[in-house]
Amino acid sequence: MRRHRFFQRICVMMLIWISSICHANTIEQSQSLLKAIRCPVCESQSILESNAPEARKIRQEVLAMLESKHSESDILRHIEQQYGKQLLRTPTYTWDNTLLWVTPDAVMVMVLIGYLRSKKH
Repeated sequence: MRRHRFFQRICVMMLIWISSICHANTIEQSQSLLKAIRCPVCESQSILESNAPEARKIRQEVLAMLESKHSESDILRHIEQQYGKQLLRTPTYTWDNTLLWVTPDAVMVMVLIGYLRSKKH
């Protein structure tokens, strides 16, 4: 009888410990996701930092999607479709903005080649 109760207590303690770890991971995930979305009113803040009504609405929408086990990419895609690309704080790579991504590297390579050629002569 005592062994049975002891085993039950151990199981309950393990379940509490596991659920606290899962809850902490969910909080971290939700905070990083909320930081990745820009407030539509005050563009310098994320929806995590802003208290604007629009930011609160989007924050509740994101948290509801997280609770229903949507992935981060699904949530970000939904926000982009619903509100536009300007709300995403990290730029996405598309063929439309290839020149913006490639130009800095190309300029650095050209400068390095020019420098190395001038050193040879």
